[in-house]
Amino acid sequence: MIYKFAGALILSLSGVLCAAHLNRNAEKRVRQISAWISLLRYVKVQIECFALPMGEILARCDREMLLECGFVGELAPRSFEGLLAASVLYDGESESVIRSFCEEFGRGYREEQTRGCDYYLSMLEGRREFLVGKLPAQKKMNATLSICAALAIVLLLL
Repeated sequence: MIYKFAGALILSLSGVLCAAHLNRNAEKRVRQISAWISLLRYVKVQIECFALPMGEILARCDREMLLECGFVGELAPRSFEGLLAASVLYDGESESVIRSFCEEFGRGYREEQTRGCDYYLSMLEGRREFLVGKLPAQKKMNATLSICAALAIVLLLL
């Protein structure tokens, strides 16, 4: 009998841990998009003020910023395609916007680059606002579904 209760407790705890994991991933999506927005702002300033080439912009970039963007490589990337290839992105829609930016960057003059940065910044900021707006509801849903599923399994097994 005590083993049934121990098993029920373990299953219930797994539901709570699953909810915590899902909520952490939802928050990580928002933080990662915010990091990419910061990176694009940094890139735009570097282009406007110093007219630096892509490799030099990334070489001067803070490693912490790259890590927040999802970069998992050891050496600093030399291109935005390399940065994207060595990154783990958590939001599919943001990934398509970032992929478009990475493919397009470095293929125009200074004004085109800054306009491109502005365009992709507005798209990512809109996506971030959407995710921030739905974050509380998503966290509640994650908690409710995970814990209820774990408790339903407990009831079925008891």
